Amino acid sequence: DRVVPNSAFSTLGMLTIGMVILLSADLTLKLLRSWFVDLAASRTDIRLSSRLLDHVLSLQLQHRPGSSGALAANVQSFESVRSFVSSLTLTALADLPFLFLFIVIVMMISWPLVIPLLVGSALLLLYSLLSQNNMRNLARQRMESGAERNALLLEGIGNPETVKSFNLQGGLQTRWENLTLVLSQNAARMRLLSTSVSQGAAWIQQLSGVSIIIIGVYLISTGDLSQGGLIA
Repeated sequence: DRVVPNSAFSTLGMLTIGMVILLSADLTLKLLRSWFVDLAASRTDIRLSSRLLDHVLSLQLQHRPGSSGALAANVQSFESVRSFVSSLTLTALADLPFLFLFIVIVMMISWPLVIPLLVGSALLLLYSLLSQNNMRNLARQRMESGAERNALLLEGIGNPETVKSFNLQGGLQTRWENLTLVLSQNAARMRLLSTSVSQGAAWIQQLSGVSIIIIGVYLISTGDLSQGGLIA
């Protein structure tokens, strides 16, 4: 709105310097965020691992699983807690307050442009909530099948004499293959569901951008918005 009509190249230079400073600050903040998330994950890992081992060692005999392999597999499965702390889900939650900041900034430019943002955010949130229950069920099935398969492996390795003396190799092999198939199918469904959420988010984002441009064109035609405001 200032540079283009007036060929104000000195103003353009100052704006460029300002944008370079902002982008550099943005990069610094993202690196700091990543470092703090990793630090929190490592501290959480230490505390949870200590409490977990203390709980396992203090278990009463009647509360211990019948299979040592299952117990070991369940203990290993708690590694997923640490991966969650450093996951995109948590960092996305940390970025959520900036959504409201962006909405306020867009409203300062022109309030009708906020409508696509609100509609798109509501649609994405609704689909994510609907997908969450399916993801939870798939994760539970994956943990149970993985624990059973690891228990099968540990007990097969730990008791080779018993396995051979009772000729259990065929049964163990069949169970192993069935569990592997279940885990493979489960992983495929989880990837498909996760991909649908991320790709759906990208689709909604693109539609929101197109909608903002369309609404902005009408606002420019009525004199309620400048071209610079639409670009912003």
